[in-house]
Amino acid sequence: MPRGSLLAAKLHLHGTRYEGPLVKLLPFVHEGLGNSSYVVEVSAGEAVAIDPDRTVRRYLQAAGANDLRITGVLETHVHADFVTGALEIAAATGATLYSPQGSGVRYDHRPVTGEQGLRLGETTVDVLATPGHTPEHLAYTLRVPGSQPLLFSGGSVIVGGAARTDLLGPEMQEQLTRSQYHTLREAFTKLPDSTVLYPTHGGGSFCSAGASKQRSSTLGEQRAMNPAMSEMTEDEFLDWFPKGFPGVPKYYARMRDVNQAGPRLRTAIAMPPALSPADVEAVARSALIVDTRPPAEYLKAHIPGSLSNPFRDVGCGWDGWSNWAHRCCSLPMAGN
Repeated sequence: MPRGSLLAAKLHLHGTRYEGPLVKLLPFVHEGLGNSSYVVEVSAGEAVAIDPDRTVRRYLQAAGANDLRITGVLETHVHADFVTGALEIAAATGATLYSPQGSGVRYDHRPVTGEQGLRLGETTVDVLATPGHTPEHLAYTLRVPGSQPLLFSGGSVIVGGAARTDLLGPEMQEQLTRSQYHTLREAFTKLPDSTVLYPTHGGGSFCSAGASKQRSSTLGEQRAMNPAMSEMTEDEFLDWFPKGFPGVPKYYARMRDVNQAGPRLRTAIAMPPALSPADVEAVARSALIVDTRPPAEYLKAHIPGSLSNPFRDVGCGWDGWSNWAHRCCSLPMAGN
């Protein structure tokens, strides 16, 4: 589990570790989703989580190992690529959930608007309206005394690009792409080049367009080299930006609804029952069987017609792609 990275003014552009006396910042990378999330100290013993996914044990354990308690969760937008972990953290710690106003979430939360200021512990948080990736999108600038501003940008600006604008359907794509153009050129004008950039989406994310493998940067570096922030007209951006969108996993179409409703806590979800050979045979008549063993085991013997998709970081995305497209049953078979 990560130990506290202590932030300093000097940014190591190709790493995630910082040394200095200022604030503990714990970055978490989900390589399978291509996303980053964060736990950031806001006062002595208190921290906020930013865009956490559902694997919340790692946040809680890392916070505890660094003498921190998570008292708040900041969401930049309603996610289409993963189930939010905000409710899991709130259930475990009593943390306050902050979500963008207009996000349509239907669980207890504190709605937040652009240009609003928050005071979390001893830290000032400036909230920026950054529509584009989604209509409700926000970015959060944490101002810690003695350090450069920390910009948690979600998908509004990422290292080497910005997050895609087509996930709410073709009828919204032009409007959101135009919004993204203005966000990239207007939302961050009051922030200095030395602002440290921490995006949620990054290289490997299907939400990203033109992303780098680099997970953090400075706003000045992005202003200088990010193609999405380069000089072009709005109409030129409207034509150019969608050309970099990757394919869309099928489950994205339903994930926003899941997160707006508020996902069930994992403790409330029963383990699926074991299947007998006869059960598997019956399921195989009407469903796609996904074999999650290592490929070598699959090659030795497997159910005819089954798909090999072994457990690994990117396996969840591919499983999600299949599961929403078909009636699907994933089986961790003997030997795994």
